[in-house]
Amino acid sequence: MSLRSRQHPSARTSLLGYDVGTSSSSFVGGTSAEVHQGHAAGRADELLLQGHNDQKIGELERQVGAIKHITLEIESELQNSNRMLDEMNFTMDNTRALLEGAMKRLEQVTAAAGSRHMVYLFMFCFFVFGLLYYLIR
Repeated sequence: MSLRSRQHPSARTSLLGYDVGTSSSSFVGGTSAEVHQGHAAGRADELLLQGHNDQKIGELERQVGAIKHITLEIESELQNSNRMLDEMNFTMDNTRALLEGAMKRLEQVTAAAGSRHMVYLFMFCFFVFGLLYYLIR
């Protein structure tokens, strides 16, 4: 018998509808030895079922504890992921603002300098890519 059933016999009684120590069936006719033997066998069966149920309850409690632990770990991981995503979003917004500013300044420079400035820019880019190709190869 588990600690639970010893501590809360009224809960088991209300659940099963009878007290574990009593039997709702009785033998009609027969000797008192037969009646006693029937009660003893019924009592042994009830104790066996109680032990089996207590084992299943223990297994369920362990499984629920494991699921709770996993759920708490998932919650923690989600909070960390959301925090990292918020930081990345902030960083990307800052980067986008910087790039927009650089593009506006580049448009102003290209509009003011004319086509000769663009030739120098293309030659510079070609030189840098050529140098990188040479160094990588």
